[in-house]
Amino acid sequence: MAVEIKTTEVIPDDELWLHTPEAKEALDRALDWSAWNSRAETDLNQVGRMLSR
Repeated sequence: MAVEIKTTEVIPDDELWLHTPEAKEALDRALDWSAWNSRAETDLNQVGRMLSR
């Protein structure tokens, strides 16, 4: 008796949009941007002031 094992990939419905060409392009652009822009701590008080204008 032979045993056959099959694999599958499951993508939840709410994550399907991540697998579209548009999302891949946007994610690739974001990764490129992050490679060239260093991380910096965010001044949340400054952000709050900017948003309340």
